[in-house]
Amino acid sequence: MTISVPDEVGAYLRSTGNASATVADLVANAIERAAATDLLERAGYRVTPEFVDEGVRIARDTPAIPPDTLGRTAEHRRARAEEGRRRRFSRSAADDGATGT
Repeated sequence: MTISVPDEVGAYLRSTGNASATVADLVANAIERAAATDLLERAGYRVTPEFVDEGVRIARDTPAIPPDTLGRTAEHRRARAEEGRRRRFSRSAADDGATGT
């Protein structure tokens, strides 16, 4: 496939080292944006440049969750799931007349 692009676009693509991958990523991102826009519009939102700018501003102003918090959250979920399994086992064992040990 051959395409014509403005000089600055060609310079950028040459600087990436892998123009095909860069173009593929950009097209994939455009497809995802179009799908997200469609989803928002079907949900009743009017997607305008101002709407997008506001979303970008909110994302930039929202502090990221520190990675150690994510790890603790995952550990917490695993612990809660294990606790739930133990409770279900204890109830089942009690219902069966077993000791659960």
